[in-house]
Amino acid sequence: MRKKFLSLAALGFAFLTQTLSADVCSICGWYAGASGSVAWHRNTRLSNFRTVEYKTGYGGNISVGFLFDSVWRLELEGVFRFYDNDCVHSELHKFSKTNNGHLREFAGLINLLYDIPICDCLDIYVGGGLGVGQTHLKQIDRHSPPFSETDNARFAFQFLSGFALDINDCWALTLGYRYFSMLKPKFCRRIDDSEVRVVKRPYSNNVDLGLRYKF
Repeated sequence: MRKKFLSLAALGFAFLTQTLSADVCSICGWYAGASGSVAWHRNTRLSNFRTVEYKTGYGGNISVGFLFDSVWRLELEGVFRFYDNDCVHSELHKFSKTNNGHLREFAGLINLLYDIPICDCLDIYVGGGLGVGQTHLKQIDRHSPPFSETDNARFAFQFLSGFALDINDCWALTLGYRYFSMLKPKFCRRIDDSEVRVVKRPYSNNVDLGLRYKF
């Protein structure tokens, strides 16, 4: 599924950039960006009547894109997030204990963004993205066997907004907000082949700080 998605994304990206002409684009060009994130993930409620709470997480984002018509940007982006578990609550056994596991998320997305010029050196950007993602959840507590499983690829989406400050003709400093989410994952515990599902759709709120380079 991921290979098909990436192949279609690459074909669409190549078609778009080849069909753009100088008459259509007043300012066109490739760019690349990278940013770090501080992230807050929604508590994960599982079908085995446990709820996992997370500490403040972190992550990174890498993108390559094309600017066309001076205000539209189409880009491919890779996203990574990591959260240490804070504690786990059990509705059945009525306990709440520190949990030494973690949550990892990976995703690849196609973003479409619109830049709104504020002045010569400052833009506001808004946009969103669609793609596929994968979740890895690890739990360790004394009330149940260790649990460490990776879900299959799931549909992922995000909404983005923020500011881009031009440092010079090539470099820009970016500061933004990101809402990131995936469809509810489910896991199969290898130790007993039981299925554990996420009851509510996971999402995270993120603050990104990064750099963008125009080629």
